[in-house]
Amino acid sequence: MDKVFTEEKNHVEKLKNSINLALSEVEQILKKVGITNLDRLKELKTEGEFGPDFLMFLEQLHEKNAALNLKDKFKRIEELKYLLTQPYFARIDLRKSKSTDNIYIGKFGLSEASTSVTDWRAKIASVYYRYRYPQKNVYYDTPGGVERRDLLLKRTYEISDGELIKYYNNDIQLDENEIIIEKIGKKTGGVLEDIIETIQQSQMDIIESDPRQICIVQGCVGSGKSTVAIHKLAHIFFNYPNLIHSEKSIVVAKNQILVGYLSTLFPRLGIFDINYKTVREILVNLIFREQIQLKTNLDTPGDLKDFKLNDLKKLYISLEKIHASYETKLSDLFKVTEFEPFGGYKYSTNMSPSENINEILTELEEELTNQKDELKELPNDSIKAYLCRENIKSLRKLVNKLSDMKNDIKTH
Repeated sequence: MDKVFTEEKNHVEKLKNSINLALSEVEQILKKVGITNLDRLKELKTEGEFGPDFLMFLEQLHEKNAALNLKDKFKRIEELKYLLTQPYFARIDLRKSKSTDNIYIGKFGLSEASTSVTDWRAKIASVYYRYRYPQKNVYYDTPGGVERRDLLLKRTYEISDGELIKYYNNDIQLDENEIIIEKIGKKTGGVLEDIIETIQQSQMDIIESDPRQICIVQGCVGSGKSTVAIHKLAHIFFNYPNLIHSEKSIVVAKNQILVGYLSTLFPRLGIFDINYKTVREILVNLIFREQIQLKTNLDTPGDLKDFKLNDLKKLYISLEKIHASYETKLSDLFKVTEFEPFGGYKYSTNMSPSENINEILTELEEELTNQKDELKELPNDSIKAYLCRENIKSLRKLVNKLSDMKNDIKTH
């Protein structure tokens, strides 16, 4: 048997042992939430997909057991189970000075004492996608600047059900297109598939482009626009955790059919908590949230040639006027001498007038509770007790006026 094949096969087995150990540790932690709850999660995870009922139940368990960080633990279990079937798909050997690093690249990362896998989204993994064969002076970006190394080896693997089938050394004589075509041919045929093993340099340029800039991808039907966009998002969430969070992001799709496809692919890339909306849903939410007096039938398809930019501008101006009106009303209310001590709230145009008022009411209700608690501790005839009673009266008046203002929004 090929000596290199034997070494690589042994490495796969060693890595699987590390994965099983890591999996066992996480599963032991999850047992703290109870066998019944875990069985229910398994029951809801039908056909390997993550439906809304599953995600809702997981969220409820996460809130009840916040200290365990259940969502991350369950996500990690799914990643580790996948790694057992295919720990990695590539390897690059990079040399700097006299030191050489053997880097195995997989869909998800693993860092153990003796074995490790580098996530395909890591900056160093881009060397695999950008260079076709071993060569000197390759480079990749890092938070500390550009790193330059010599690429000594680029190797591609075929691993199925945790067993090494074969490997290829990507050198100048190897036609990578044949490998890519073979890998694509083995896909399940789903509308949207992950392409982490077959990403081309032109696709990597899109995936790695600055997320703070607008990125427009054009192409014909079936050219892979949506697939590349999804992988770009997965790359952003991994590399910019302080800039963007999946749970605070919304993917806007054309229709519910595409939302269905997206909701199955994102979990395969380790993203479980992103939000999905259609253009229709966003429009409906906007109309009802901002109380826009708009008469239209959203079920009737419209012709884009009838769309006028001026109509959009009018809508924007209308929203600005609504915000300005309620910002002024709130400002005038807190200028009243009796209510002035409770002011200081900054109006936000990123929220609706109702949401702004709700935020103020929440703060005032909290202050009202504090004043009542303080009054209980004070002598009834003290000056402080008198001031507390006056504050409570003013706060109740202010809460009533804000509630009336909120009802006024609903009425009009």
